[in-house]
Amino acid sequence: MRVEARQFRGHGFEEYDTGIFFNIPWVNPAKYRSATAEARQARESTERELENLRLETAGAVREQLSRIETFHHHYMLYRDRLLPLARQSVEAARAAYEGSRGGLLDLLTALRALRDTDAELQEHLADYLSALAELESIIGTDPEQRDGAPPIK
Repeated sequence: MRVEARQFRGHGFEEYDTGIFFNIPWVNPAKYRSATAEARQARESTERELENLRLETAGAVREQLSRIETFHHHYMLYRDRLLPLARQSVEAARAAYEGSRGGLLDLLTALRALRDTDAELQEHLADYLSALAELESIIGTDPEQRDGAPPIK
């Protein structure tokens, strides 16, 4: 329902209108059917887009988890096997040098190998932590909160 009034030159109402309006959708059914069909198509399109985004995100998470497992494996390999071997090599070269059975060059080579192995260990740790941070940006939460995350000790 609507009431309108118009006033001219500051005195009294010159004219006014009143009316009652009804919205009757069955008067123009084609218009409403096309609007309904358009809304349905928009919803279906949005649902397909959402499903594509879900699949894309799941693929990115799987790929990132694979990278994390690889970096974790490399870190553990260097920490548990290669670095102790490099330390043993240095100790053996030092003992040989001190006992006049080995040369200084052998000791320096073993020390350099130890330093390089330690540097690679730190690089693998940095790669692992970086991959965890990337996973956090993908999933939006801290990945350490999920069950089954490989811990670094």
